[in-house]
Order: sequence, then structure tokens, then C-alpha cells
Amino acid sequence: ARSSPTCPSLQSLGPPGDTCAVNAVEAVLVAEVRIGPVSRVRPLAGQRWLVQRALGELVVLDERLTPSWRLELPTGRPGIVAVADDLSLVAVSRAGQLVLLDGSGRQLASVLATPSGSSAGIFTADGAYLWAVSPGRGSEDLVTASQELWLIEVARCSIVDRRRIGMFVDGCQPIRHPDGHTVGLSLWVEGRPAIGWAVAERGRIDLRLVPWRDRVLADVHPGGSEYLTVSRERSFVPGRDDELWRHRLRDDRLVGALARDRLSDEERT
Repeated sequence: ARSSPTCPSLQSLGPPGDTCAVNAVEAVLVAEVRIGPVSRVRPLAGQRWLVQRALGELVVLDERLTPSWRLELPTGRPGIVAVADDLSLVAVSRAGQLVLLDGSGRQLASVLATPSGSSAGIFTADGAYLWAVSPGRGSEDLVTASQELWLIEVARCSIVDRRRIGMFVDGCQPIRHPDGHTVGLSLWVEGRPAIGWAVAERGRIDLRLVPWRDRVLADVHPGGSEYLTVSRERSFVPGRDDELWRHRLRDDRLVGALARDRLSDEERT
């Protein structure tokens, strides 16, 4: 990427010095690959990309989009798909079970079956645990079910703790915190986005939902003390011209925002 002449600034809503100016950059195509229909793309460590093909295959691409690893998924429509950064473990939900595979696709174990399988998941950085969002126990009615957040110990392939989220979650994108153990949950709850944070303390889950609604979790600062959210839609709410918000993680306080009127028409897209 190369710098653009424009340089919009972030408006600081906190103490002076909380927010630094950022440069607008122009995206430059550096590589492309034809890989067929794709259902999901996620970043991996080491400038790699995890691609889930619609035909039931996982592919890892390097920074030049060269395939470096492939794995055929088990037959049947997969739900949760989580891959460890070192590609040694893969978690896939199918036929109501959460199945743990090694990097070659060999099944290692399976976890307790649920009415419709799990909907999202991510490994901790050390691969010792798997976070998973799953339908609640004892509920076949997915319209009113309360989803649960599971903490699964990989070595024993057992659920060491679970917490009800308190709402029906019909979509979730987990984002790993830089500490490797905390996880951010970008949720779609009853037709609206929501954000949650979870951390495991001594094998017990501490889960909290943040007060911001109609905001989507975008990313976590590499330092771990702040996170970014974007508006529910690309259009702005009348009277509120801030698209990108900075929040302090410990209390979710808004500390900065990138205003729409500081961006050019090209940058708004």
C-alpha cells in the first residue's frame, strides 16, 4: 500500500494524546488467485489467509496467495470451522457433533452432540482450548433458544465450562485478543449486532456483553487495551457522523471516533 495525499485525523474523545492521526492509504493489488466459490475468508498469523471453499475444502494461502495447505472437510454441511495457527488442529461441527481433526484430517475426538451443532469457534493461541458458541441445552426451538459459550479443553476434548449468552445468537464472528486467551464476540442477536468479551480464569468463563448496540466489533488493538467498532450499516445514522469508534477494553468507554466528514468520497467506500 502507498500513502494518499489526504490525512484524516481521529477525533479524540478522551484525554489528550489518546488518539494519534492516521494516514489514508490506497489499496494496491499485489496478488490474486482463482480458487472457485468461497464461503468464508479469515486471517491467520504469519500473513496467511484461511479460505473455506463452498465445495467443502479448507485452503491456506500465503502472503502471495499461493496455496500452502489443503484439507477436505467431512461430508455434510459444516457449521463451525476453527483452525489452529500451526494447522495442527481443526474443529468442525457436523451431524450435531463438534469434531476435532488433526492437520491431515484424521478425527481425534468428538464433543457432546447438540440439536443443531455449533455456530462459531476459535482456538486459543496455544491451542490448549477451543472457544465455541453453541445452541443452549434442552432447547429444540432455535427461535427462542439461548445460545451458550463453551470452553473446551482440547487435550481431553471435554467442555470445562459453559455460559448462557442470554439471547438467541444467529451469527457470530470470534476475534482473538492479543493475549491469546481472551476472545471478542461479534454477535448478531435477534436481528441486531452486539458485542461480547469472554476470558477464562482458572477454567471458569467470565462473559460480559458491552452496552453498545448496533455496533459491530471490527478489531482489537495489538496492545490489547482498545478495540474498534463500526456502525451496523455503511450508511450513517442522522445526527451521528462517526463511522469508526475506539473503545477502551476494560470499561468499553468511547475514547475516539473517525468522522465521516473528514473522509473523501473515495475513502468512504
